[in-house]
Amino acid sequence: MAIAIGFTFLYVVLDRSVVFFQMWEGISAWYPPAGLALALLVGLDLAYAPLLLIAGLIAARVNYPLSAFSVGFWAVNLVVAAGYTGAAYIMRRLRVNIAFRSLRDVNLFVIVALAASFCVAATGSAAFVWAGTLRRADYPRAVLNWWVGDAVALICLTPFLLIHFTPWLRRRAFPNDPVFS
Repeated sequence: MAIAIGFTFLYVVLDRSVVFFQMWEGISAWYPPAGLALALLVGLDLAYAPLLLIAGLIAARVNYPLSAFSVGFWAVNLVVAAGYTGAAYIMRRLRVNIAFRSLRDVNLFVIVALAASFCVAATGSAAFVWAGTLRRADYPRAVLNWWVGDAVALICLTPFLLIHFTPWLRRRAFPNDPVFS
């Protein structure tokens, strides 16, 4: 329960802080909630996937003027949750060692993270076009901006959390599991 509350709080706060990371109006240099979410799913357990959706919904409602009843609101949050859950699932299936002790692990992590962030950006932007909140002509720019923001966070923040914070958290979250002790 503490992990769920802590994650949701951090997700919402990091989402709000994106305003301060903007390079120019509407374009963020990075999107740290994406890095936090992937670290949670890869470093702890895929069972936290619904929490990513809940945190995204809360952050969208609190930080942006989106109606909780709009199609775009739900579609984009489902895309983000499904996309990064899928990335975590692939990394787990490929047995990426989150200590990044080999070039193989680093390469697989980067490839999967970049591909997932592009898929999330392309599908999420398409959901905004479909919902009517993004003009079709702005789609390529929206995809690129979203992808860059998420990719930077996934490549910078996620490995840091996986190496320096996740082992500590796993020992506390699963004290009776010999794998994490």
